Amino acid sequence: RLWAVERRRVVLLHELAHVKRSDWASALLAEFAVALYWFHPLAWWIGRRVRRDAERASDDLVISVGIKPSVYAGHLLGIFRSLGSAAHPVAPALAAIRPSHFEERLRAILDPAAPRFGLPAGSGRWAAAGVFAALVGIAAVDPSASPRATTCPGAARSPSATTEASLATASGPSASAARSTAPDGKLVPAASSGEEGEAAYDGDAGPAKASSAPDAVVHAIRTEGARMAAGFVQASNGGRSRSGEEWYERGQQLHRDERYPEAIEAFEKAIAAGYREDASSYNIACGYALMGNADSAFEWLDRARQQGFDLAAYVGEDDDLDNLRSDARWAQLKQSAREEKSERHAGKGRAAATRYERLVAKAPQSGEPFFEAGRELLSGHRYDLAAAAFQAAAERGYRPGTALYNQACALSLGGDRAGALDRLSQALDAGFDQPEMFRTDDDLDAVRDDPRFASLSREARELSLPGNGGGWWQSHRSVARWRESARKLEGYAKEHPRSGRAWYNVGFASLAAERPEAAADAFRKALELGYRKPTTMYNLACSYSRLDRKDEAFDWLFRSLEAGFDETGTLRHDEDLDNLRGDPRYRKALEAARVARRRVESD
Repeated sequence: RLWAVERRRVVLLHELAHVKRSDWASALLAEFAVALYWFHPLAWWIGRRVRRDAERASDDLVISVGIKPSVYAGHLLGIFRSLGSAAHPVAPALAAIRPSHFEERLRAILDPAAPRFGLPAGSGRWAAAGVFAALVGIAAVDPSASPRATTCPGAARSPSATTEASLATASGPSASAARSTAPDGKLVPAASSGEEGEAAYDGDAGPAKASSAPDAVVHAIRTEGARMAAGFVQASNGGRSRSGEEWYERGQQLHRDERYPEAIEAFEKAIAAGYREDASSYNIACGYALMGNADSAFEWLDRARQQGFDLAAYVGEDDDLDNLRSDARWAQLKQSAREEKSERHAGKGRAAATRYERLVAKAPQSGEPFFEAGRELLSGHRYDLAAAAFQAAAERGYRPGTALYNQACALSLGGDRAGALDRLSQALDAGFDQPEMFRTDDDLDAVRDDPRFASLSREARELSLPGNGGGWWQSHRSVARWRESARKLEGYAKEHPRSGRAWYNVGFASLAAERPEAAADAFRKALELGYRKPTTMYNLACSYSRLDRKDEAFDWLFRSLEAGFDETGTLRHDEDLDNLRGDPRYRKALEAARVARRRVESD
């Protein structure tokens, strides 16, 4: 429901391509062959191949009807990124997006030399039937016979082990420096995205746009794939021995199944085979940490560091290592990792500083380039310049809550405790709504023991909106949950009547709880306190639209646009404005938003 119209159309075209080709028949026949000859590796390979070819052929059909390959690849990548949430109720149904072989699909879609023709309808069924017949001839055994008699000559593993290895898929780390954010506008934000290591907080960045270069898209896939699994990092495919890779994948599967001793043994065998020694060592440390063996965990973390593993990008947020955080060695480990990363990024910091100086000389009116410069500077450990860049972004109205939070991180890392706490308070007032970041973000370690930090952390929790952890769409389906949240927030707002953010959040929760009249009252109080005027006016328009009071809704909508609200996409897709869409004034509002957006982009 929250997808853009174009994305829904692309996905629907892909599924209709499967219908046109009758792929269900070939898929069913292939599955039957696998079920009957489950012990035969060739059966598993052919089953996977049938599914892969069906996806590729459907991709070709979608492109053949006029969808631009880069646009199509961008949508697929965006969906792939969104599957990082394990609670996503639609994820099991999205057969079009599977991690396995996804890189190969994206390369084929973006390859201009690739032939664009689908197999004739029904040819897949004949191919699957031929495959099935070939399997019957090749196997030439009774499925009920002893598996020993069916093992291929020279096979190093049992049929069951072969099957497990065939089914294993690579996964990425639960830990990443990516962070999610609360809205700087009305809508609770998209899924998180972030930078490696000390990258700036960038949670309200939307799905990445696909590059026209296949390698760039592949890099994005690998980066996002690294975010989707728990507690270990993804293996690359760079010319390693097959047995080492298989042990690594086996270790991943065992780790996911919480069979940590066996996972550790598998990763040790991957190391012995010379496969991803650094990542395997880190994964072994995760296993020991989860088993409560801190000594061995720290030993393997040190080995991973010596082998070149980028600990700084993982140790801050990987919950597999939670058992180690109270150990005295933890702070020393983080400091060592940070220092090593600082040395590696010294050159990056100098280059970012040079670009920032050129940006200041140009003095653009938009805050976006300053925000991006701040992210680069923070990643390059130029904390003073990063703080100045994020301040400039906030002053220009570009994602002020996020910019101020990032400025607080830069000040904390630079040793300015008082300034960091001031900016955290301002970030909360500007709408920053990620209370868990106060607990997990290593960038705030310098201020964590300050009593004021505890007070701000408590305020962040009490004023947070539901659903930021699992996605706004997930919590929005529960009206009862939003009503309970609105009730609690209203109690807080009455205790702190001068808090514009409190009244704003009461309005947001009330609107999500299908109580637009209460939402309008709360948004008016927030506006009287001068809180985020353009966005608050827009939400007033939404509230009156839901009440079917069109004149008032359009009045507030045009006021918000005059005040600087320029989110054309929000206006176009926000269901709260459905009552206004048939009115000629709605088109005028859209055009006004487009003009404002072009002005910002031009600046």
